[in-house]
Amino acid sequence: MIENRRVDEYVKLTPGINQSRREKYGLNECDEFYDQSSFESDFENMTKSLFNNNEQIYDPAIFVNEGDILISNSMQLATVVSSNNAGKVLSLNFIKVEFDDTLLDKGYFIYIFNAFKGFQRQKERESQGSGSVLRLTLTSISRMIIPYPPFDKQRRIGESYLEMLNIQKHLRKYTTLIEQLTLTIMEDNLND
Repeated sequence: MIENRRVDEYVKLTPGINQSRREKYGLNECDEFYDQSSFESDFENMTKSLFNNNEQIYDPAIFVNEGDILISNSMQLATVVSSNNAGKVLSLNFIKVEFDDTLLDKGYFIYIFNAFKGFQRQKERESQGSGSVLRLTLTSISRMIIPYPPFDKQRRIGESYLEMLNIQKHLRKYTTLIEQLTLTIMEDNLND
């Protein structure tokens, strides 16, 4: 029997900072904020190998480090920070998820947060806002319930999910290449 537990029993959630308060944190204009394009790039290139870096080069209270897990409040998805975005300031639109790696596997958490149907229903109930942009709050994420299987099972599920994302990325790339090749062949046939 798999236990169900609250998210905040296994992770610490840290909100980003408001960009207009950069002076309060000793930041200057050169400090770059982690933004939507950073998140999309990290999500597109998410791999298990990024979890291997546990070195905190940048101040974890304000900056993101390679291997950190972030949640986009507006997209309601989680990803892992790549080396391309390490050192950026965590902005208000994102929440950093800090783990005890012996209790909860990062890949498993990303799977639960992004794809597990039971968790998706909770996110729908907890979403706040109006119109097309619904957001999750730090408090609502903290109290959501996740299934908690043994750690080795978590790791297998997390690795499978990340491998599936990797295969999907390659399939999208191949689809684009096949389309380009087909259109070029068709155009060449018309020009003959």
